[in-house]
Amino acid sequence: MANNVYFGNSMLDKVSVNVNNGLQGIVLGARSTTKDGQQNVTAINCSAAQFPSGPNPDKGKFGMGGGTNLVTIQYDGLESSSFNYEVTISGLSGRDLYFYVFENTLVGQDDTGRSTGITIKALQ
Repeated sequence: MANNVYFGNSMLDKVSVNVNNGLQGIVLGARSTTKDGQQNVTAINCSAAQFPSGPNPDKGKFGMGGGTNLVTIQYDGLESSSFNYEVTISGLSGRDLYFYVFENTLVGQDDTGRSTGITIKALQ
């Protein structure tokens, strides 16, 4: 069973996400909110993209077989260089994975809401 791997942008600026030095990053639009008639926030809407997965990390492809994936995030509103993260996956075959980009932070969970088996290490 193939894994689906999604990255969502939780930032107010656009970000670019690149997996394992793919040819080109995928740009995710800024998050938005939905409000009711009294201006109360009723939903947070994150722009997201699905990345292909396989047993091993490869250019533009997220590896699920225990190898180390390099995830590069470039923030639209920052003049600094990219932020790089090493992401390893263990024991999550057949699970969909969801990663969320925050300011200088990447977090992940599987389709049950657990982060067990996902290791994220910032390389800054």
